[in-house]
Amino acid sequence: GQHPAMATEALVEFLEDLPCDLCQSFSVERRLLMEVSVARSAEALQRSLKTSDAQLESLEIAKDLRLAEASLEELVRHRRHTAFYKVVARDPGGDGRSFLSIYDGTTRYKLGMTIYDRNGGFFVHSSEEQAEASMQSFPRHSAAWAVPRTVLLVRGEGRVRLRHGKVLFDGLTPLMEVPASERRKENKILRSPWRR
Repeated sequence: GQHPAMATEALVEFLEDLPCDLCQSFSVERRLLMEVSVARSAEALQRSLKTSDAQLESLEIAKDLRLAEASLEELVRHRRHTAFYKVVARDPGGDGRSFLSIYDGTTRYKLGMTIYDRNGGFFVHSSEEQAEASMQSFPRHSAAWAVPRTVLLVRGEGRVRLRHGKVLFDGLTPLMEVPASERRKENKILRSPWRR
């Protein structure tokens, strides 16, 4: 696990905004659906503004667009202190602060360092339980399939998409390694054969 003295600036920033009343009132899934919906509405309003010929109509569209953009900005602000989880491989040659993509075996995640993927993004889970349940769900052809795994607490960066019941971000910032829970240690179903 991570020693408290090793807390990154990103982790400290993440923790400063907790607890948040809005985030406690709405589930992560609901807030992500709102964000995706408002982003689509803003995009549609931008297209409408470009094609509108009537000045009065353009003023109304511009007003609606400003409201949508302000709402989206607020949802993204709350997402910055929302916990997401990523299952990763331990970096065999690492210093305990660097991890690898299980799927490609080369993408490196370093605590506190934001990383973006121009080829599609990063899948994450909206709960630690979902992440734990997916520990063994990687395809056998994954490059780091046999490397010991762990779960990272991450912050989602950039655009969010919902794909196949999963959350996908353009980028992420690994904040800390999630300590192995007693439940994970004792639950044989979740226990991977390569975990101690």
